[in-house]
Amino acid sequence: MSTFSDTRSRALPHSGTVAASPPEVRLLLRFVGVMLFVVSAVSVHLYTRMQVQETALRLDRARSDLVRAQTHHDRLLVERTTLRAPSRLGAIAVSEDLTAPVAVVDLTAEAP
Repeated sequence: MSTFSDTRSRALPHSGTVAASPPEVRLLLRFVGVMLFVVSAVSVHLYTRMQVQETALRLDRARSDLVRAQTHHDRLLVERTTLRAPSRLGAIAVSEDLTAPVAVVDLTAEAP
């Protein structure tokens, strides 16, 4: 009877049992999984870092534009003040030893 069972066990595969994968395959799958996780984590980190740098560059450009606009605004305020009071312009010209204008007409002043 033992010879019959030995030949039967060799001839028929065990039903209901799944052959386990060798340890090398499991180790390789684990390694691939870890590598995919590391690559995805590094990709997310690099993407966010590039976005931070791009935002910093845009912020620097905006700050320099703001400084330029403030300087232009200050110049326009000086020009507006000068244009509102032309007699003041004549006084500044006299104080700087420039030739005084023949006649400065203030259009904002009421006519006598």
